[in-house]
Amino acid sequence: MSKIAKFFSILTAELVDAKDEFEESIRAVEEARAREACTEYVRRQNEALYRSEVSALRDLARDISLRDTSAYASLDEAVSAVTALVGEKTKRGNYPELMKDFLGKKIEKVRRFVEDQK
Repeated sequence: MSKIAKFFSILTAELVDAKDEFEESIRAVEEARAREACTEYVRRQNEALYRSEVSALRDLARDISLRDTSAYASLDEAVSAVTALVGEKTKRGNYPELMKDFLGKKIEKVRRFVEDQK
């Protein structure tokens, strides 16, 4: 498997894992509200944010999984393309602003891992 294919594959898996964690956060907020550990207002605000983050992660994972790895000459080019995609979607309002930093860290983590592989 090429480094580019490995990058896309691992990044997709990382995004799906993160999406699952955010979905668990939604359940935790619902449970907190049921125990009256937070107000309905707080529950709604948190749930809306988490759902927006889940949507962004699902969208990006789908976009990445559909990418043609042969379209990129190098790992750096693939990383730049994904980073630019995140920036574009954030700028258009598709992703919450805070996701830009979160996703940037995920992208760099996977890049470093792939670069360190033989």
